[in-house]
Amino acid sequence: MSGVDFEYILKVVALGSAIFGAWYAVYNFDSWRREHQGKRQAELAEETLALFYEASDIVNIVRSPMSWGYETDDLKRLDGEMDEKYQARKAAYVVFKRLSDHHVQLNKLYAMRYRFMAAFGAEKAKPFTDFHDVLSEIRRAGHMLSHLWARRPYQNEAQAERDDELIKMYENVFWEMLPEDDKIKPKVASIVKEIETTCRGVIEAKSTLYGVINKKFTH
Repeated sequence: MSGVDFEYILKVVALGSAIFGAWYAVYNFDSWRREHQGKRQAELAEETLALFYEASDIVNIVRSPMSWGYETDDLKRLDGEMDEKYQARKAAYVVFKRLSDHHVQLNKLYAMRYRFMAAFGAEKAKPFTDFHDVLSEIRRAGHMLSHLWARRPYQNEAQAERDDELIKMYENVFWEMLPEDDKIKPKVASIVKEIETTCRGVIEAKSTLYGVINKKFTH
């Protein structure tokens, strides 16, 4: 083999080594980026799922029919307010007080919505909006009941029949009821199941065969 041929072969080998080195560096960087991104998404999914579990428990606490006197200690009677109206406001106020007591956790959940949208897309963030709607539904029921309860005793049978139907409808939202009557528990359960599907898919993807292989080539 001539010196020229040998020198050419060395150049080819050197070029091939440089190309392979560049490819391997890019592959390593891309693998590291995917691994880092996957880790961040898994952490976000875990945090989000924990917040939804906590928020679900808060809704159970908020809607509990059992109440305590201290929960309405800071509610003042309005000037000239009839006793029926005051007692109705007190009964409704319990739930508003509980929502206020847990506003930090609930606000943290809703604030997470934007990070979740950025990571997984707006369509996957629907459970956040649905949960917010559930809380709005509970508040709206409370406002309606504070007026409906105050109408008792009824002036006539027609009003009694009409208001009793409305009261039953709103109480099934406002208070925790038997499974066949409760309007909120199934909604919350469905919301949690939907966010679980998304989050667990991300969390469990970290332990797939692809993740193992990717980790093996990057370390």
